[in-house]
Amino acid sequence: CPTGNGTLLNVTWTKDGSSQIPVHMPREGNHLIVPEVYPSDVGVYRCNADVIDETGKTVTVQGSFNLQVTSGDDPLDCDFEKDLCSWTQGMGDDFDLARYQGNTLTAMTGPSSDHTIGGSPGGYYMYLESSDHRKKEKGILVSSDFTNNVEPECLTFWYHMYGRDTDSLSVVLQGASNSTLWNKYGDQGNDWQRAVVEIPTSPTRHKIILEFTQGVSYHGDIAIDDIIVLHGPCKKFNKSPQ
Repeated sequence: CPTGNGTLLNVTWTKDGSSQIPVHMPREGNHLIVPEVYPSDVGVYRCNADVIDETGKTVTVQGSFNLQVTSGDDPLDCDFEKDLCSWTQGMGDDFDLARYQGNTLTAMTGPSSDHTIGGSPGGYYMYLESSDHRKKEKGILVSSDFTNNVEPECLTFWYHMYGRDTDSLSVVLQGASNSTLWNKYGDQGNDWQRAVVEIPTSPTRHKIILEFTQGVSYHGDIAIDDIIVLHGPCKKFNKSPQ
């Protein structure tokens, strides 16, 4: 936000939409920090700042910028705001995952809003509704097929696993054989958590499988949101697998 040589008192940021939406992103002084750009982040951002100018008067200054993504999108990137992007429901699993908005259907489990937008009702995410299924039944999402025969790639996404009987979420690389790259089991708390998974190189085409496993009761909702694939090993982007 343009403050010139003045002293910044406070600054607020909004994003253009059907109404001016408050922006909840990291700030540093008069700078808005966008650590990772999701498709839903694209748009016009506006700031209003109270500044003490060089004469000692308090004035209000305004500014704006238009955030665009011109390259770098991967077909596997998805925030689920419009659809499943290049991901599909698995064939031969026990149930389909739900694309959902807002609180899940059962208390004391699942997220209250998505990760991308947050708030109420917020945006969309994909999840396992645990009240509808039986113990150890599985639902899967399958990526479009791809190759990465030059260097590893870094898969990141956000997951929410909250409820006393939460079972597991797994990332499986499906190719000539299947290998589990990442697995998380049990209640991880009522927050969105970040997963960072390195996809090894392979000379053949393969797919990523996201596998959701039902727990012993209806207190076991599992959700995911904001999938991004970065081209290169995770350390290239200062990210450690987690």
